[in-house]
Amino acid sequence: MKKLWAGKLAILVLAFSGALSLSGWAQSTDDGSGPTEQPSAPMEVGQDQQPADSGVDAQADVDSANAQPPDAQPSEAQPTEAQPGGPTGEAPAQTDQGVARISLMHGDVSTQRGDSGDWSAATLNQPVMTGDKVSTAEGGRAEVQLDFANTLRLGPNSTANIANLTHKNIQIQLSQGILNYSVSKDSEAEPEIDTPNVSVHPSHHDDVFRIEVRPDGDTVVIVRKGEAQIATPQGSTEVRAGDMATIRGDANEAQYKIASAPDRDEWDQWNSDRDHLIQDANSWRHTNRRYTGTHDLDAYGRWEKVQDYGDVWVPNEPDGWVPYRDGNWVWEASYGWTWVGYEPWGWAPYHYGRWFPYGASWAWWPGPVWAGYNPLWAPAYVSFWGWGGGFGFNVGFGGWGGFGWLPLGPCDWFHPWWGGYGGRFGVVNV
Repeated sequence: MKKLWAGKLAILVLAFSGALSLSGWAQSTDDGSGPTEQPSAPMEVGQDQQPADSGVDAQADVDSANAQPPDAQPSEAQPTEAQPGGPTGEAPAQTDQGVARISLMHGDVSTQRGDSGDWSAATLNQPVMTGDKVSTAEGGRAEVQLDFANTLRLGPNSTANIANLTHKNIQIQLSQGILNYSVSKDSEAEPEIDTPNVSVHPSHHDDVFRIEVRPDGDTVVIVRKGEAQIATPQGSTEVRAGDMATIRGDANEAQYKIASAPDRDEWDQWNSDRDHLIQDANSWRHTNRRYTGTHDLDAYGRWEKVQDYGDVWVPNEPDGWVPYRDGNWVWEASYGWTWVGYEPWGWAPYHYGRWFPYGASWAWWPGPVWAGYNPLWAPAYVSFWGWGGGFGFNVGFGGWGGFGWLPLGPCDWFHPWWGGYGGRFGVVNV
């Protein structure tokens, strides 16, 4: 009997040692147990949960110490893939819940999660889902990429509610301020933007329009490209490119008037420049067109062709950098623990494709690029491994101790931890 237990113990020690041998690439957590439904956030030992300064002028730093609920001072932002290219793995449970991201910020920008009443300072690459709100202060601007074809931008003193975000339907509610909405011709979702007295629908995809809710309650809709349909209880009409609709009165008595739009201003030019930067990015030649955040890769790395992998992207990061380390984990109801990268490019490479060591650095393999492939967004492509209260080897010991994570390579098995999989963590690529 003693020999039998000794043999089992030796097997466990060898397996555990194998996991530790990968610690040069792995990120780890503090020891400690986690609750059953929502485990303690994976957190590297000594890891600072505040984002580091990216050093990028376009992405303004947000001082989290100034983040306050909407009624507090001094904050001003107050509102009145399982198979990304054929690697082995289990397909994640299907969910129609879309995931947007904060892709750019200037000034003071705040968010409110749909499952919380608290407002907090927004962070770059923060996930945004149905029920979440985004608010800007005086001088603030925010860009929210709703998916690969729909982009929302807020001007100063503006608040938008993401009322619905799925793969087929997008509904935005603008309660105050100004927004710009761009939808490309390959959009698979039908967007709708609502204000207190009108609903706006793009008549065709490949449209650009701005909507402003003024302090007196009037809504102004200007179509810069394409056509939009505006609807009130009193009727609906088409607003064409170059026209402006002014909607006056409350929701029950709203009246509209069509006139010529004013000349483009600095807000229009800024949005046009952003649209061109996204649409004309060179990296689209190397990734699936349904990825969000591909345009970020142009300025922060290079593309190389590697035997057996094809085109891969190598970030301009210093020696010793590894993926899935500079960031933190946030809990999202539909997906569980979700990685938020602090790097300015840290969206597409953390939620699609796979990573692998490449020389003295790392390379990101984007997965299939053919038109018929519909990629699956994942909260992270990592494998978890654990120790302490639960060994993490799926051998029935139970409980949770500390645990760590490893980037998944193109041929590594992927084990989803969200949907119908019950959050099971285990070593899958040792």
